Amino acid sequence: MEQDNTLVEKLKLLDEGLRKELNQYKDIKEIIEGNDYVQILTEITPIVKFAKGVYDFSQEMKFSWFLKGFREDKKPLESQIQKLKKYISNRH
Repeated sequence: MEQDNTLVEKLKLLDEGLRKELNQYKDIKEIIEGNDYVQILTEITPIVKFAKGVYDFSQEMKFSWFLKGFREDKKPLESQIQKLKKYISNRH
């Protein structure tokens, strides 16, 4: 019977601890949701993601057009070689 009481007490303590943690989480959540900066950031994020995708796509298209300027039957111009070196050395 004593073991049962000890188990019940441990379960009560666990329940109290979990409720306390949950209430702290709810408080933090309310602070975050009530923050104007967080609201603006969550609204802007999809727009920024879309704009970055458009920019990345345009850069790929520009590079593709640049590469089309190189042909096997023609020697590349020095300016083309310099542009290619610049592109290769840029990690982004």
